[in-house]
Amino acid sequence: MVRVIRVAAEGGAESLRRALLWRLCQELRTSDLIASEGRDTFHILLTTPDAENAVAIAERVQRLGATLGEHASLEGSPLVLRTAIEPPTEHVAEKGPCDPCEEHELIRQPSPETRGDEPESDDPA
Repeated sequence: MVRVIRVAAEGGAESLRRALLWRLCQELRTSDLIASEGRDTFHILLTTPDAENAVAIAERVQRLGATLGEHASLEGSPLVLRTAIEPPTEHVAEKGPCDPCEEHELIRQPSPETRGDEPESDDPA
């Protein structure tokens, strides 16, 4: 299972945004992925078991943003984070080369009658 938390960042100095990314890296597991979509949007891909706790993790990210925002009053505009958990998508696993075949996927060898071959006889004439 994979869940995605979308994080939109508004305001804040460049140093606060770098601090945000550094703190996110420390808050999340190494199996989770943080992807950047430009300067203002990040996607956090949570894998199991974190994916099952996406709501709690999104709340932690919000608190982290509030904590960083408190320190922003000295550096200019505050850093504001908005989080949204993307709905899970239906994952249809593709078959690999070693997975068993379905009956309709089997390649059938044509029988001698349909190939036009004459059946072999045991009599050497």
